[in-house]
Amino acid sequence: MGSKISYTDNAEKGFIPSNMKLGACLRTNLTKNQSIALAFDVNKLLVPTPPVYDFNETGNYIIMYGMDPDIDVLTSLYRSFYDAPGVLQENGERKVWLEEFHEINYSLGVEYWYDNLFALRGGYFFEHPTKGGREFFSIGAGGKYNGFGLDISYLIPTKQRHPLIHLFRISLSYNFDKSSLS
Repeated sequence: MGSKISYTDNAEKGFIPSNMKLGACLRTNLTKNQSIALAFDVNKLLVPTPPVYDFNETGNYIIMYGMDPDIDVLTSLYRSFYDAPGVLQENGERKVWLEEFHEINYSLGVEYWYDNLFALRGGYFFEHPTKGGREFFSIGAGGKYNGFGLDISYLIPTKQRHPLIHLFRISLSYNFDKSSLS
């Protein structure tokens, strides 16, 4: 969270992406050295939804549906839950609550650990097609030793010619907590 920034040379500033993520994880030990976990989370972007604009008789932009996005950062956080222009129905009605649900991303994952040293992971991510349409499976592995961790994952998009095709993610970490090094 923070003040608006400009991503280009023009003077137009945009919100820094802020998220609210809620999730749950169920972990169980299979044996003394093996555990498995199942996790699920939902993620909501806490920035204004762009409204639907149109031109008026004088040729100026006016907001037809939705709310003015020119607001301060704190207002944008709570307004992001009810500011969507709405999904246009066949009968011409706009359903705001339906578009607000479209703005939630869903993730599901499973993780297997052996001896708290080596992990295998798999997961699924879904974003509504009207809000970006990212949808993919992921597989990965990881390990940790003496506070160091290495994780590698590979994304498998559900659609052909997707920008995330053949994407590897690699992360290296170190845990500074001395009690976890023994």
